Amino acid sequence: MTHWLLRILNVVALAGFAAAVWFAGPLIRYADARPLGPVWLRAAIVGVVVAAAALFYTVRFWQRRTAHKALEAAIVRNDADNDDSQVLEARMSEAIAALKRSSGKRNFLYEIPWYIVIGPPGAGKTTALVNSGLNFPLAGSGTAQPVAGIGGTRSCDWWFTDEAVLIDTAGRYTTQDSDQSRDKKNWLAFLSLLKKYRARQPINGVILAVSLADLMSFDDRQLDAHVAEIRSRLRETYETLRIQFPVYLLFTKADLVSGFMDYFGGFDEARRRKVWGATFQTTDRNKNMAGEAPAEFDALAGRLADEMADRLQEEQDPVARISIFGFPAQFGALRGRVTGFVTSLFDISRSEVNVSLRGLYFSSGTQEGTPIDQVLGAIGRSFGSSSQAHLSGTGKSFFLHDVLADVIFAEAGWVSYDRTAERRAAIARYGGIGAIVLAAVIALGALGLSFTANRSLLAATTQAMSQYRQAAEPLLKSTEVADVDLENVIGPLD
Repeated sequence: MTHWLLRILNVVALAGFAAAVWFAGPLIRYADARPLGPVWLRAAIVGVVVAAAALFYTVRFWQRRTAHKALEAAIVRNDADNDDSQVLEARMSEAIAALKRSSGKRNFLYEIPWYIVIGPPGAGKTTALVNSGLNFPLAGSGTAQPVAGIGGTRSCDWWFTDEAVLIDTAGRYTTQDSDQSRDKKNWLAFLSLLKKYRARQPINGVILAVSLADLMSFDDRQLDAHVAEIRSRLRETYETLRIQFPVYLLFTKADLVSGFMDYFGGFDEARRRKVWGATFQTTDRNKNMAGEAPAEFDALAGRLADEMADRLQEEQDPVARISIFGFPAQFGALRGRVTGFVTSLFDISRSEVNVSLRGLYFSSGTQEGTPIDQVLGAIGRSFGSSSQAHLSGTGKSFFLHDVLADVIFAEAGWVSYDRTAERRAAIARYGGIGAIVLAAVIALGALGLSFTANRSLLAATTQAMSQYRQAAEPLLKSTEVADVDLENVIGPLD
């Protein structure tokens, strides 16, 4: 039920109660008394009920406004020794003003979805956001800028778009390898801050950024440790926020797969904004879809092979054509690492909580570094040497915009609510409606009882009139009654 429908029902119920008291009150009769007959009494009853309703909604508005201002204060609050505090506050004020203008709603920070972006250091989280092509209100010069080091922890970047709020957490919060006790404390404090100010729905999802370069270069021990760290962060998020949230697995630095730039480099901007990945097809928010990852990966690899002939025809450079021809195999060589990572990370028996994987996607925020040749590299390593592809170059972003705007933001309602907080809100919301409806029912019931009593009284009066008419009719016909001569009619009246 939407907020507008609830407001309409509240107004209708209150108006119905006031109308029942005002117009039907004088009709209520008990014996010979009319308790709601006096105008002042009806006005007092209606006034008290309206005042009580106004007080209830004023208190709710004040509570929401107080929480809203507390959230803004928490966001812009910095330690006194932070030299950039004034700059950060100014940029935050600018972001808040821009979001207010674009939203047009009082509690706009609660109206748009919030997502946290987590991932190890160097995963490319910030690069992906900077080059995503989303609209950032702070980008006065056209360059996306976050508000950094705020919200109770210094190592968070708050990215305000016109569609969502993205909170880019420090990579050390995921790995907690620099100062474990401090990193863990700050990470849990950050989650508690979200829970405090957005109790019913702290976030709408988690964007998990994982570098393909790490998957390709880690040995099994490093990869297992990588999985364990991320699994712990997801479990802590679930336990602190107490909601069922979707996880969007974003594999970054796909340009470091040999042949990526030759295969996709000729795409125009519209094609580079599209989604390269898979969103699992299910309507069950609690269903573990990680087992579908191998099939979805195979479908993506198959699509690359199917479109390879067209790409070869479009490419004139013979060296690039060789890379294009080999790219489906290079991507396919990642299957074991990617699917193993997914199934291990979202294994319920290990994570102890059912964290829902919503989809997996591949992207490139920029092109830096040397691509890794999975095929020739494996052959070379077997002979004691290594093989690397040519440098990827720099400049373009691939497959970021639509996965954020058209997939993740569009599914803002996929997250659940905290049942305890939702129950408290429902009790307050429906309790007020119930009180008004109950008062209206009581008033209508009293009106019904009065109507029944009056109808019985009217029937008795009609019957008495009929009896009088029958008894008095002979006397009235035989005797002329003067204005001052009532003796002839006293007998029948008795």
